[in-house]
Amino acid sequence: MSTAEQLTLAPVRTLYRVDDPHTSGRAADGHDASGGRMRHSELVLAVVVHHPGLTAAEIGAATCLGHVAAQRRLSDLKNAHRVRQGAARECLLNGTRMVTWFEVTP
Repeated sequence: MSTAEQLTLAPVRTLYRVDDPHTSGRAADGHDASGGRMRHSELVLAVVVHHPGLTAAEIGAATCLGHVAAQRRLSDLKNAHRVRQGAARECLLNGTRMVTWFEVTP
């Protein structure tokens, strides 16, 4: 990513609730500190840019992160105003209706 497009994510403390087990906070802190959260966010964003209109499950499969991890990074990217939700459609992987994801263009 170029400097002008530098990805900024919300503080890690927003990834878990105060009443979550302390292990959730440690896991989130570790994922953020290791750079994994940023790398995964960039990976998910690249898939959204190159394949607009996929569901979280489809993005998870394309990135090998899995549905849950992809959904978490999509939430980060949505909060950073880099992606937006589109209309729901039947997911090609699980057969349920899921929202689609698109890049936010300036």
